[in-house]
Formats: sequence, structure tokens, C-alpha cells
Amino acid sequence: MSDSRFLSPRMPEEYAAKMRAARRARAMRGERRIITMLFCDVVGSTAMAGQLDAEEWTEIMNELFEHLITPVYRYEGTVARLMGDAILAFFGAPIAHEDDPQRAILAGLDIVDGVRFFREEIRQDYGLELNVRVHHFA
Repeated sequence: MSDSRFLSPRMPEEYAAKMRAARRARAMRGERRIITMLFCDVVGSTAMAGQLDAEEWTEIMNELFEHLITPVYRYEGTVARLMGDAILAFFGAPIAHEDDPQRAILAGLDIVDGVRFFREEIRQDYGLELNVRVHHFA
């Protein structure tokens, strides 16, 4: 399977190169690591989605995912899954840093801060109170 199937177009090229190198070296094969997980979802998304047509909601979620994913890559985390209205990201796999828990927290803070202007746009355009929750687990 080619590297391009694994790497997001949102990922900065420098980090993408590190990910490709880690995969080529099979960096995690047979290794146990402590990782930090970041989970972020939209508060009340089912109710909000019910107030809009499917195309509008998809457009909102696609733009929101940009705000959720970009900080994960900025702090060299890995987006493991996009799940409807949520993301799951890992810090510490496949690339580990001494400060992965801090990186996860900083990414979460950037998500909350980055969504602030988008929330206002959604409030003005659709009358919806969009908000996100961010959880960290180590």
C-alpha cells in the first residue's frame, strides 16, 4: 500500500516525511509504548444535524475537521480515525517525543481556540451553537 493512502493532504510535508521514514523503518514493530490519546467531538451534533439538510451539515463538518486535524499535525500527532462528528488522535505513535502528553494538550487547546471563530460563523449563518469537547488519555 502506498504512503499516500496513509497520509493526509492536511499534514505538513516535514511531518509527512517523518511518518514515511517511520513506516519504512517499521518504527513500532514489536515495541510497547505509552501513548497519549486525544478525542474531540461536537457537542449536540445529532440535534444540530437534524436542523439542516445533509449537504449543509456535511459542509460544516468538513470545514470543522480542518480545525480539529490541523493542530494534531502541528504537534506531530497522528489522526487515527475520523468518526462522524469526532476525531481520535495519538501522540507517541508511530513517532515518539519526550513531551507527547504536553503536545496532546497543546493540540487540544489549539483546537478549542481555532474553533472559536468558526463557531461564531456558524451561529451567524445557521443560528446554531456549535461547540467541541476535547478529552486526553494517557
